[in-house]
Amino acid sequence: MNHRLLSAILPLCLLLPGCSSGDNKESATDLQEASRQELVTALEERDQLLALVTDIAKCMDQIKQMEELISMSGVHSLEKPSQRTQVLADLALIQKTLQQRREALAELESRLLGSSLYTEEMTSTVEAMKAHIDSRYKELATLRKRLARANSQISVLSLAVDSLSQSVAEANHDADEAREMSTQLADELNTCYYAVGSHGELKRHKILETAFLRSPRLLKGEFDKDFFTTSDKRDLILLHIHSRKAKLLTTHPSDAFEIVDVDGQKVLRILDPNRFWGLSNYLVIEVE
Repeated sequence: MNHRLLSAILPLCLLLPGCSSGDNKESATDLQEASRQELVTALEERDQLLALVTDIAKCMDQIKQMEELISMSGVHSLEKPSQRTQVLADLALIQKTLQQRREALAELESRLLGSSLYTEEMTSTVEAMKAHIDSRYKELATLRKRLARANSQISVLSLAVDSLSQSVAEANHDADEAREMSTQLADELNTCYYAVGSHGELKRHKILETAFLRSPRLLKGEFDKDFFTTSDKRDLILLHIHSRKAKLLTTHPSDAFEIVDVDGQKVLRILDPNRFWGLSNYLVIEVE
């Protein structure tokens, strides 16, 4: 009850018949008590409204901090799926909080319209908060669009990385096959065969063929290849013949090798492997 109402009621009571001085004092006391109660109620209502305004303001500050954090680090660093999931969860939380604050503002506005404390200043505050929430909604939509673009770019990059990884894997596989073929070819090119035996052994294995009035024939026809030992030209430098006499039947450059005595046994020493094996991959040594 305001002062105008009190001013209007007090003279009216004084003019009414039957109103004694004692009645006037009692009525004044009742009016004063009603005014005090109205003031207490108004102050409580004011405090509640101010508390609600403060709560909304604090919440809006928290929302702004969350948006800045996502804008600075969340959207620009989405390398891991867990980071993208966290950003989406943060955006959902912001949207939920904004809706709650919007509902709280609607309640505040409704209470202000029915309150004796309704002023232009309070109305301006509510309108400013509503505008602020609307702007946050727009920024939230922008963040979502940026996140969608980032996810799209990450998907494209992931596909490119997967394709590149596949290409690298295929290239590595091809390189491994090429190295394996190169090694195999090198081994084949450096494979050599040697046989050491007496005249009779060489004839028996059809490595050496002799006939009356005919020159000896070496490695002609179907000779026994199992009699030969397989070796590698790169490793075969010394060949212990295990005989006191030895003669090379195959043709090799004379300056590419030498036969020396070691403890009374003949040893073939190959001085130049490339030239020694240049004419044939087979070596036949006759011993006695």
